[in-house]
Amino acid sequence: MNNQQSGYDFGLVQSLLIQAIDIGLVFALAYLVLVIVGERRTLWMVRGFIILMLAAAVSNWAGLRLLHVALNSLVTGSAVAMAVILQSEFRRFLEQLGRGEIIQLFGRDRFAKPHGRFINCRNRFSDRRSGFFSSGSEAKCGSI
Repeated sequence: MNNQQSGYDFGLVQSLLIQAIDIGLVFALAYLVLVIVGERRTLWMVRGFIILMLAAAVSNWAGLRLLHVALNSLVTGSAVAMAVILQSEFRRFLEQLGRGEIIQLFGRDRFAKPHGRFINCRNRFSDRRSGFFSSGSEAKCGSI
């Protein structure tokens, strides 16, 4: 029995499956980048970059060639600008990737450390019976 007799076009099904996997992987990558980014301004930049990429993909899909070229140029320029602005973060990310420490970017320790330092600082001021929120206490406690 061939493809015509079964009623299914397996080439079309395979093409749609590959496109679905491709889109799913792009969304997973975008989600991972948003999870890794901790700073608010950097998060806004990354979100804007993702929106530009999505707009370029939609314009390509819709057949809007001129808009696609313009958006694609913006995506390329934005990628270069972000690489310059976030050079140290990219370097640290690539170093961790090279050492096989990429899993540490998603660990709970990354989020728990500032909170733990805040609690330790508060406890030191409590032991001294001095005001935690009084002026000048930040310099004595160190970087929280």
